[in-house]
Amino acid sequence: MNPPGEADSPDAPISPHRVAHIYRLHFADTRRERLFLSSAGFFTAFAATRGITHAIRRGIGPFHDLGLGGRHLHHLVFGIAGLLGTGYLWLVEVGTGDGAIRRARPPSSPP
Repeated sequence: MNPPGEADSPDAPISPHRVAHIYRLHFADTRRERLFLSSAGFFTAFAATRGITHAIRRGIGPFHDLGLGGRHLHHLVFGIAGLLGTGYLWLVEVGTGDGAIRRARPPSSPP
């Protein structure tokens, strides 16, 4: 146990243990956790994509336009592929911690 006022003080150093405790406290509900993680992932991917796009336009760093068969491959293609993949994985509930594997069964097969 921490001395009185040490852990609750806004000036207290933030340790990985404290961050993990706060995370578990606020994201006990898996729906809320998934909403946070999807929002954080979206905004991170958006910022990275915009940064890379600006670097390509200015000719900075190792970034350059991508092409396939002489045609420009827009960065939106990767975003759409990522959304489709994420949607499918969430549809089959990958990573929910349920432990049960759910699969669609044909109507004629027994449960």
